[in-house]
Amino acid sequence: MHRASQAATSKPSPSSAPLHLAPTQPPTPIAQASPAAAASVASSGAQGAAALVRSYLEALAQGDRATAVSYLARGTPSETFMNPDARIESVRSTSVGLAQYHVTADVVTANGEYFVTCTVEQGPSGLQITDHYWIKPQ
Repeated sequence: MHRASQAATSKPSPSSAPLHLAPTQPPTPIAQASPAAAASVASSGAQGAAALVRSYLEALAQGDRATAVSYLARGTPSETFMNPDARIESVRSTSVGLAQYHVTADVVTANGEYFVTCTVEQGPSGLQITDHYWIKPQ
C-alpha cells in the first residue's frame, strides 16, 4: 500500500475538470478523454466526488501533474502507474459523513490492475481529495 504525502501545503480546488458520470458506460482509454480543464466540477455529493477522482486520475494519465495536484488538499500524487494507456474501469463513491465521501476506482494498465481509494471532502473552494492511496493486488 502506498500513501500520499501528508504535507501541510494547501492547494486550491480546480476551477474546471471533465465530468464523466455514467458508470455503466464501457471503459475508454484515458488518452481519448478530454483535458482535465474542459468542464466545471460544480456538482457536489457522491457523483461530484466520483467525478473529481476520475478527473484527478485522467490528469495523471495525461501527464498533467499540475492539474492533478490542484485536486489534492495536500500532498502530491503517488499513482505512478497512470499513463496514457491506463483505463479507468469503474469509479464508485459512498457517503461516509457530512460532505465526506470514500471513492474507489479500478484502473487497468499494461502492468496489471490497481485499486485507488480516495477520501473526498468539501473544502473552502469545493470538493477536494484529502487522502489517497492505491494497491496492486497479487
